[in-house]
Amino acid sequence: MRFETHKRGRRGVMLTEILVSIALLAVLGALAASVTMDYYSVRERYVWQQAARWAAAAQLQRIHAGAAWDSAPPDGTVSEQILLETTSQPGRGPWEGYQLVTVVARVETARGLPVHEQVRGYVDRRDVP
Repeated sequence: MRFETHKRGRRGVMLTEILVSIALLAVLGALAASVTMDYYSVRERYVWQQAARWAAAAQLQRIHAGAAWDSAPPDGTVSEQILLETTSQPGRGPWEGYQLVTVVARVETARGLPVHEQVRGYVDRRDVP
């Protein structure tokens, strides 16, 4: 009889251990899911920042090559989600005779976060139509 009582008490301890283990696994799973979601959010933002930076730099290079500063890039070269805005102002001081061209690339990520990158450079006025 004593043997059966001892066996029943041991079953209760095992049940408690299993429940605690399941709870700990659930907490670890929730933390892992949160970290994974944060990672993908940061990664998505970085990818779009990089794409916007490259698009703005490419537009500035096009202007250096002789394209009109308000012209759109060729179809298929820049994602349709990226909006490019170009402004120009005359250079001052030692930069007289040049045009300061600013290209801003704006995009909204899938999660609705706005991303914008800006590239500036001086261009000889004769090169800017």
